[in-house]
Amino acid sequence: CHHSGSASATDSYTIVTTRGILTLISSERIEQLTMQPQDILMLLTRYSTVALIALLTSGCAQQPTHSTTTAEPPQPLTGQWQVESVNGGGIIDASHLTLVFIDAERIAGSSGCNRYNAGFSQQGKDIRISAPASTRRACAPALMQQEQRFLQALSESVSYQWQDNHWLIFSDNKGAPRLKLIQQQPAP
Repeated sequence: CHHSGSASATDSYTIVTTRGILTLISSERIEQLTMQPQDILMLLTRYSTVALIALLTSGCAQQPTHSTTTAEPPQPLTGQWQVESVNGGGIIDASHLTLVFIDAERIAGSSGCNRYNAGFSQQGKDIRISAPASTRRACAPALMQQEQRFLQALSESVSYQWQDNHWLIFSDNKGAPRLKLIQQQPAP
């Protein structure tokens, strides 16, 4: 489910719910919470009665989530991004997988446990990411496994597309989505 609106003249937001995950995107911050549908409804009343009514009348719980891919002209990828999905699956809460476009030729970020960096190039919607180099800190086994999946998905990504005007999707050479990211902070 996806809804946009405003609680007041100065408070605008977008609400995205997917499989029990609620994302509130406002001009001030992004909040993502995992909760049951009834808890989502209680939280929405905190943000806006308008949002609650829109959510209830839209039938979000019964409708499958449909996304749209935007066919925009390619533009340079910039800014700081948070990874929300690796290979179509969620990530460990509070593991903070990030990707930062340092410049037109380098990316870096957190792989949940370690820091990484890699070479990067973009030509239209095609991207090339060299094998990432990372620090070697040891973490819990689940974090280490997630980190390996993330770094492999990152290095196997060869193209990108925009989804629903705010998700950045990296795909592999077969067109399978490997990473789903949301922008944390635009480039200056």
